[in-house]
Amino acid sequence: MLLTTNTWFSHARADASSGLRDPSDPSRVVTALFSDGTTVFAATASNGPIATAAAFGPVTPIAAAEGAAALRGTTTLNGRLVAEAGPLARAVAAKSFPVSDVVKVLRRMSADTRAAAAMVKALDGWPAAGTQQAALAAFYAELGSEIDGALAASSRSVAAYKTATRQVVATLAKVAELDAASRSLAADVGLSLPVIVLPEAAP
Repeated sequence: MLLTTNTWFSHARADASSGLRDPSDPSRVVTALFSDGTTVFAATASNGPIATAAAFGPVTPIAAAEGAAALRGTTTLNGRLVAEAGPLARAVAAKSFPVSDVVKVLRRMSADTRAAAAMVKALDGWPAAGTQQAALAAFYAELGSEIDGALAASSRSVAAYKTATRQVVATLAKVAELDAASRSLAADVGLSLPVIVLPEAAP
């Protein structure tokens, strides 16, 4: 859920000269706040490039701020999701599949996937982000479905659970391409994104 109540975000000034800033603290860049019901994500920055509303093209200051927050937020959560690829791959390769450990990982991933999917809507007002918005939405829908399937399989058989988990790992490989596209989009408007660690490609 995007929070746009009486936060400094809703009172932000955004123009080509001031950037997207908190009027109560000009050193902070205004983006937005998101919540997945348990965690609140605040996308802010005090250093580095500052994206201005003008750089986003013919969009409102609020749409620019929401778009910046969505791109930062999904990048952060993609980093958290892809960080689980290693543990899941090791679990699949283990002689004895650690069912309970994998359940915990997949439940974390399920929450992060839902939170990221909710952020994608905020890209609606940024026309140039349309292609990336669709790609992110498709990824979260696919990953979420596979995670749900894996969790359901955990109660049927270890073999089915292992196969479903392997598919989740394969889908996480798409994060690298999505991250590159997000960074290209961000670079076009002078927006800095969080650094995430991508797993090395298999030889």
